[in-house]
Formats: sequence, structure tokens, C-alpha cells
Amino acid sequence: MSTTTGVNKVILLGEVSSLPVTKNANHNTGYWAFTVATLEMVKKGRDKTVHTENHQIKVTADISQYVIERLQPGNKIYIEGRIETSSFVDNKGIKRYDTCIIATKIEFPELAIAS
Repeated sequence: MSTTTGVNKVILLGEVSSLPVTKNANHNTGYWAFTVATLEMVKKGRDKTVHTENHQIKVTADISQYVIERLQPGNKIYIEGRIETSSFVDNKGIKRYDTCIIATKIEFPELAIAS
């Protein structure tokens, strides 16, 4: 009998596009949520256009104040984490899905270069 395992790993290099907000997952745990934008060049026929993808990021509430202070729109950010998909039923009774990235590592490339 074989056992299969998978890999759920995300690496993003982008820009913070929204200020972090605190949210409560349940009674005991909270998290910070913010958005990161990544840009890529996409060829459409003979032209190249910029495609922007916005990623919803969640990180545990115990993240350091150092990181929170640097989550300003426009700041470059490097994130490692995993993808998490959850479902919910909206007010019309339709099942919806929400996909986000649970960050496990956050760095600020511009700050590392400057040091």
C-alpha cells in the first residue's frame, strides 16, 4: 500500500496593497489580514500587457510589531506560506469559496538590501 503526500507551498514577491486589519477567527485566535499584489507580463498576440493578481494574506495575531509597521501599501514584500480554501454560504444561500495564503515567513527585500 502506498501513501501519497502533497506539497502546499507558496512563495510571493510583490507589493503590499492594503493596510493590515485584525480579525478574529474564533473566540481564542485572531489574525492580521492584508492584500499583496503581484505583477507579471502577459503576451497577448504581439502585445505585452501587465497582469495584476491580488492575494489575500493572513498571518497569526502574534506577528511582531516590526512586521506590522512595515505592512504599508507600496512596500515590497516576500512571503512564504500555504494556500487555504474555505467555504461559506452567502445571504442568498449560495455556497461560496474563499482562498487565501497563510503566511509563515515574511521579509522586506528593500530593507535587507539597505542594511
